[in-house]
Amino acid sequence: MAFLISSFQKFERNLIFGNSKRIFQFTMKPTTLEEAIALTEKFTTRPTNEELLRLYGLYKQATEGDNKEERPGGFDFKAAAKYNAWLILKGKSKEEATQAYVDLVEELSKKYI
Repeated sequence: MAFLISSFQKFERNLIFGNSKRIFQFTMKPTTLEEAIALTEKFTTRPTNEELLRLYGLYKQATEGDNKEERPGGFDFKAAAKYNAWLILKGKSKEEATQAYVDLVEELSKKYI
C-alpha cells in the first residue's frame, strides 16, 4: 500500500480486518519554526496553561529575542504570566529558542493530536 504523505498533516488510513475497522494516525516531526507553528494548529485539544505559556515564551524569544517590554501593571494577570514566560528565557539565542520550540511542539503533538 503506497502512502502519500505531505508535511505535518494528520493522516487517517482505514484498514479493514474482517468486520473490524481500525484507524491509524500518523504525525510527522517538525524541523522548522514554521512547521511547528502549523502543527500546533492541528492540535485537537487545548494544551494546559503551563504548556501554552512555555510555547508563548519560546515563540517570542525565537522571533524577537530578549524581552525588552515594560512589565504589565495592575491586575492583568494573563499579561503578567506571558511577560514572565518570555522574561525567563532572557539570554537564550533565537536559534536555541527555535529548537526548543520545535522540540516542545513535537512532544505536545503526541498528546494533543
